[in-house]
Amino acid sequence: MSEMALGIPLVKKMSAMAHGMPLVKKMSVMANKMPLVKEMSEMVHDMPLVKKMSEMAHGMPLVKNMSEMAHWMPLVKKMSAMAHGMPLVKNMSELAH
Repeated sequence: MSEMALGIPLVKKMSAMAHGMPLVKKMSVMANKMPLVKEMSEMVHDMPLVKKMSEMAHGMPLVKNMSEMAHWMPLVKKMSAMAHGMPLVKNMSELAH
């Protein structure tokens, strides 16, 4: 996790992970089992994630956003915070999109 904060591009990191485990495929399968619209509306009430995703869609690079999050807190803690109040599987499927 500290590697991300030190500047290694997240996309490269994720690509390396994908070669070692079927994480991307798992996320895809999970996403197909969940109604994403409901998740998005649930998260918007108490999480900045939807706003951040909206900003990404309007041109902010994913790597820049993820790097900013890594500077504030370790990714594991970030994921725990995002998972607060909802099952982790739903949260992971939301992240897949």
